[in-house]
Amino acid sequence: MRWGKERTRARFEASGKREGGFEAPRMPDEVEKLAEKFRAKAEKGKTGWEVAPATEILSLPGVGECVPDLVFRKDGQEVFLEVLGYWSRAAVWKRVELVEAGMDTPIVFAVSKRLRVSEEVLPEELPAALYVYKGVLSAKAVEERLDAAHVLEQVRERLGEETYEAFVLYYEGGLTQQEVADALERSRKTIRKKIAEAHDLIDSLLGK
Repeated sequence: MRWGKERTRARFEASGKREGGFEAPRMPDEVEKLAEKFRAKAEKGKTGWEVAPATEILSLPGVGECVPDLVFRKDGQEVFLEVLGYWSRAAVWKRVELVEAGMDTPIVFAVSKRLRVSEEVLPEELPAALYVYKGVLSAKAVEERLDAAHVLEQVRERLGEETYEAFVLYYEGGLTQQEVADALERSRKTIRKKIAEAHDLIDSLLGK
């Protein structure tokens, strides 16, 4: 760049080294406490989920982005968590719009009850979920939502998109098998078989 009235060419360089190396940004206390709960459960063998600070920015070009706080891993699958707390209702609706527009990364958005947002604004068939909490974040409640996301993703990966759609329409959409068959343009016998396959897989994943 050029510097001063005489436009003298100048070059600036950053140098030096922080003792102890790079220091990652500190997580909010409630997020750190939640992560500690999961680590404690993992050490006792009470959960199959591993937790770590999230480093990815999830985005949908032309729509928006979100910055998760934590990433949970199990059986090769990742599910993210972003804690929105109680600071902005608008931020919640932006996340809803992001998911509805096509962001397919499994993620849980944790929102304080103070924002008066219903968990039902995100349908269960979508890859994201809202967790509305009161007071402090519950590790049990978060794990329930992680497990739900894990099960749905496993159905999709192992049995295919059509079986996933049939399962969601039948169990979560409330359609009859015939209505699912009509929607997917398949025979009722085919849909019944796909739903049974999904049911068996879920039972095996849940240890039933």
